[in-house]
Amino acid sequence: MTLKQKTNAGKSEMTKSSAIFVTGTDTDVGKTFFSKSLISYFIENNLFAQNEITYFKPIQCGSPTDFDEVKSETGVDIYCSYSLAFPASPDYSSSLENIDISIDKIEADFKDLKQKYKFIIVEGAGGVAVPINKVSLVSDLIKRLDLETVIVIRPDLGTINHTLLTIEHLKQKNIKIKGLFVSGKARELSNAYDISDLDKSKQNSTALKTIIEFTKLRKLEFNDFK
Repeated sequence: MTLKQKTNAGKSEMTKSSAIFVTGTDTDVGKTFFSKSLISYFIENNLFAQNEITYFKPIQCGSPTDFDEVKSETGVDIYCSYSLAFPASPDYSSSLENIDISIDKIEADFKDLKQKYKFIIVEGAGGVAVPINKVSLVSDLIKRLDLETVIVIRPDLGTINHTLLTIEHLKQKNIKIKGLFVSGKARELSNAYDISDLDKSKQNSTALKTIIEFTKLRKLEFNDFK
């Protein structure tokens, strides 16, 4: 499968680039929100021109697609190595279409993008332990691309466990972690957790504090990427 793209006209060739990998504690946690918000921050603060940034979603499963959302809201060029129809883990989605997902291909696509853009945002599929084929996980892709990683985490109950497990998994593979971005996307919880907004806020703040104390990572803001 060839690298799919939508590009802006008149882009100049560039030889030096920076990049980050955006992952999360699970699916639908807010990785795409973070990606498009960071792109908008770069453009609005004149850190990069629109045609100097690209969004790379190596593997997309299901529709509507994350890359079309980013394209629509930011106008930057978007790329995808494997766009699959069924919304599931990449290994299963690709099997339905008799496609073998290759990390070698994704790495080659990424290297091509490094020659054209000053900043590349690479967004993963689901969390770090999601299988992308029969032998590799998303974390293996991060390792191959050798990228510093942002972990998008939820702001609510359960985030301590999900976050600490994600961090430990990345550390075991010696993957660099830039920090944590707290998403605004809360999960739907059962009535057993129907507490006041004030109590929720206290609980969520305590959870984040616990994560930071345990991991020594920092909570990221967009100006940390200047």
